[in-house]
Amino acid sequence: MSNDPDEHDQCPWLAPLPIYSILNPIDCMTLYHRVLSIAMHSIKYLDSVAIWTFRPSDFMLALNTPPQYNRLSASVKFDAPTLSDSNDGHCVFGIVMSNSKQSTHWRQFEVKNDPLIRWPITLALSAACIALPFAANAQSAPADAAPPCQLEDPDVTSFMAGVVHDLLDPDSNFTHQSIRGAPELATLQEGEKYRQKNDWAYVCKYKDANAALSGEPAPKVVFMGDSITEFWTVGDKDLFSDGVIGRGISGQTSTQMVARFWQDVVALHPTAVHIMAGTNDLAENTGYVRDEDYKNNIRAMAAMAQSQGIVVILASIPPAKSFGWRADIKPVERIVSLNQWLKDYAEEIGGIYVDYYAALVGDEGELQAGYTHDGVHPQRLGYSAMHDDAVAAIKKAVAKAEN
Repeated sequence: MSNDPDEHDQCPWLAPLPIYSILNPIDCMTLYHRVLSIAMHSIKYLDSVAIWTFRPSDFMLALNTPPQYNRLSASVKFDAPTLSDSNDGHCVFGIVMSNSKQSTHWRQFEVKNDPLIRWPITLALSAACIALPFAANAQSAPADAAPPCQLEDPDVTSFMAGVVHDLLDPDSNFTHQSIRGAPELATLQEGEKYRQKNDWAYVCKYKDANAALSGEPAPKVVFMGDSITEFWTVGDKDLFSDGVIGRGISGQTSTQMVARFWQDVVALHPTAVHIMAGTNDLAENTGYVRDEDYKNNIRAMAAMAQSQGIVVILASIPPAKSFGWRADIKPVERIVSLNQWLKDYAEEIGGIYVDYYAALVGDEGELQAGYTHDGVHPQRLGYSAMHDDAVAAIKKAVAKAEN
């Protein structure tokens, strides 16, 4: 009888461990190989498998779920080079197999050459191994299942639509102070707490919209960014047409954009991506971000895009003299410095740089008052001032892709 662990691939759960043990004198090596065969086939259902012997040598084999099952990496450890029969005619071994919801343990089985002892133990071991995959498959959800996407509250959605409308209206008297104390804002903040814990990069935001694009022509350009990009789709609807789509999320930093870049950009197979990031990095929305860390995030997104043949458009960080929610931060000098780097880096990688800063900046590095209500977000006139530069960048990107 072969001891090859892969001998019974066609029917691993019915490997003839009991029959072989009953009809033939038992030996540790044969029994080990039969148990190992079961363990090898079980591993796809499990978090971990461990087999060990106490006699005749200090031997241990530890098998962990391989990477393709998205659990633990494989590892094998031998404390002794061989496994042979003990002098007293029996071997003692143990086995533990477990999954994330439940575990089955066999501790210290002593298998002797006495059939009255050997038969029931080997039969019980085999029965337990046969039952194991059914127990493992009874898990309610995979161990790595993500928390469910949070449903949008209709009242909050309506409230935010009104906020954006006023923020974009050049004739409104919008201020952030005017919405403080609104009950919808408190609900929104509770939702933010959930996302900070369960969906930090907010990958749920565009999950359905991305799925809806399946089977449709690939987008021409995806605009990746923060609230300035998110509100842009409302503030300049003419720009976001003919295959140009927005994937901006309010409040996000470049680090969060990196985390969702593949699903929200690369997986959509656009001709080009327009990346505008930096405002919230400088405002420290997720903590202080060093210039080099910001640059590495831009490099990461550009590298992901270019690896898939997507043309990269790098947008300047819009001007801001301060941030209403972080009045202590004065970002003017860093914005100028990082914009110069963005321009140089776009040239270095063969991308396109689009300079909105020049069209929007005032004498003191601020976003011109005629283009904004809060000094950070453009209103419709601000987006109008950006329109031609955006169209020109898109045309360059499409032409570059065609060449």
